[in-house]
Amino acid sequence: MNNKILYSLSLCMALSLQAMEQKTTDVETIVKHYRSYNNELITPESLPVLAKASPEIEKAVTQWIENNKELVKQLTQFRMNIPEEVQKSISNHSHFGKQLMQEWEQDKKLLEQNNIPNLSDHSYSIPLTLDLPTGEKTTIVLKIPGKIIRFQNLVKHNQGKEWTIYQEGKQPCAGFTDEEKKNFTVTNTYQGISRAAHALKIQEAQKQKNLDAIKVPNTAIVAINTDNTSAHDESYVVIEEYIPNMQPVITLDAQNNEHISEQFKQLPPKVIQQACEAIKAGGAWNFKKNALLDKNNNLVFVDNEQPDRMPPHYFFNQNPLKIAVNATLGLHQLYTICQANKKEIIREFIKNDKELPVLAPNWFPEYKKNFDIKD
Repeated sequence: MNNKILYSLSLCMALSLQAMEQKTTDVETIVKHYRSYNNELITPESLPVLAKASPEIEKAVTQWIENNKELVKQLTQFRMNIPEEVQKSISNHSHFGKQLMQEWEQDKKLLEQNNIPNLSDHSYSIPLTLDLPTGEKTTIVLKIPGKIIRFQNLVKHNQGKEWTIYQEGKQPCAGFTDEEKKNFTVTNTYQGISRAAHALKIQEAQKQKNLDAIKVPNTAIVAINTDNTSAHDESYVVIEEYIPNMQPVITLDAQNNEHISEQFKQLPPKVIQQACEAIKAGGAWNFKKNALLDKNNNLVFVDNEQPDRMPPHYFFNQNPLKIAVNATLGLHQLYTICQANKKEIIREFIKNDKELPVLAPNWFPEYKKNFDIKD
C-alpha cells in the first residue's frame, strides 16, 4: 500500500481516537462537576458534613427525634420483609401492592393518632416549631420519603425497567420474571436525602452565577441515630427551612386544568434567565410543582427531590443521561408556561448550552425539538 495512504489512514485513526478520548474526558469532567459541591464529591459519607444543620437546630431536631423515636422508626423503615413478600407475588401479582399500601395507610394513621400534621400526599412533610437553646423559636419542615416511592427506587435497582404503582391495571412486581422475584435484593435508598444534595447545587449556582432572584430554603440532614455517619433514607431525615407566604407558579382547578399565576406572568426576563441556570444546576425536573414565588418576586426552589424512579446506585448524579434529562425536563416545564418573548430566552439557553449535548448525545438533540428549535 502507498506510504501516503498508510500515513493518511494512520492519521485519521489517531485523530478519531483523540476525539473519542476528548469526548470521554469531557463527559467525566462535566459529571464530576454535577456530582460535587465546592469541588467535593457529594456522597452518602460526605453529605452529613456538606449539608449539616446549625448546632442549635440540629440539637432541637435530634431531641424531637428522640421524643418520637418509635414514630420515626415506623416512618423510615419497611416493616415487611420485602424479598419474602415479593416472592409471594410470583403467583399473586396483587399481593405485594396490597401489603405496601397497607403499610402506607398504617403510617398515615399513626401520624393522625399522634396529632402530627402531614403536608404531603405521597411522603411525610411534618412542620415543626422548635424551641432553640437560645430561647428563640423557628419553624422547619421535617421530610421523610414515602415507602411507595422508595420501593420504586428498589425496583429500578433490581430490574431497571419503568414501573409505577399508580399505573392503572398494573401491580407492583407484575413486570418481574419469576427469577427476578426470587433474586430481589434490598439496598439503601437516597430518595429523601437527595433533596439536600440538589439544594446544595442550586445554592452553589446562586453564588457562582450571582442568581439574586433565585432562592432555596436552607436544607440540611439530621441523623436519626448519632452513630450514623453514612446518609441514606433510614439513617437521616431532611429538614428544610419554612418560608411563609409563598405562592405557587401553577394552580389546578377541579378538572385538573393548569392556571398560571399572574405574578409569574409578570416576572421580568432576568428571572427567567436565572431560572434556567438554577434548573440546570439543581436538576429541577419538576419545576411547576417545586418552584414557588415569594412577595419580592423571587423564585424559590423547594423540595428539591430526585425523580421517584432513580436507581440508588446513581446517587449522587453519577449517570450522565439522568443529569441531562432532569435538567432538560425542568427547562421544558418552564418553557411551556412562559409567554412568547420569554420562551425565546429559554430557547437561546438551550441552543447555547455546551454540556447537555455531551451528556446525552443521542437523547438531547431529539428532545430539544420540544423547544421549537430547528436544526
